[in-house]
Amino acid sequence: MSKIRKSFILHHDSLNVLDDLTDDQAGLLFKAIKAYHLGDELKLDVLTNIAMSPFRNQFDRDAIKYEKLCEKNRLIAETRYATKSTTGKAGNQALPQATKSTDNDSKSDSKSKSDNDSNKEVTNDRFAEFWNLYGKKSDSAKCKAKFSKMSKSDIELIFEKLPAYVKSTPDKQYRKNPITWLNGKCWNDEIMQQSNQAKSTHTFEAQNYQSGKF
Repeated sequence: MSKIRKSFILHHDSLNVLDDLTDDQAGLLFKAIKAYHLGDELKLDVLTNIAMSPFRNQFDRDAIKYEKLCEKNRLIAETRYATKSTTGKAGNQALPQATKSTDNDSKSDSKSKSDNDSNKEVTNDRFAEFWNLYGKKSDSAKCKAKFSKMSKSDIELIFEKLPAYVKSTPDKQYRKNPITWLNGKCWNDEIMQQSNQAKSTHTFEAQNYQSGKF
């Protein structure tokens, strides 16, 4: 972070991740959030670090928006001061109708371009967040193209359900390829714990091994 701010925003849907953490991990997560805003870092376990990742990305995006807003307000203030210094007035003189229309069109085009750029930037940031959280990296281009076409509500559901899915598949070889997971809308599926994936389904005891014979 570039500087310490007096406040920050926490979204309600982001807090759903607390359901997948122990009380100790939840407490550590909030300590990590505090440390992040003070410019410090805490050593986190794997699951708590995964849970912290969307918060960290959100805070970074909010900080960028805040700095852009401050810069915009600074430029507006400088322009008003310069106009007042030149005219000796507040600089609110009426403009000819043609000029006003041209300026309005220009502002509208500029706002539309700015909104599009902002939406594209947010989508790219959210995909990077998803890519890091998912962990199994394959078909990046296809995944990014698919992600860019998804609705805002589906994207929010993804980040609500993904931490639990990652937790249920600690061994990445049993985790679905990300493009398969996205195409199948697997965030809507019931999450099955797979902690015994790598264990053998047969034992000597179960097969009644005696004297070298089964």
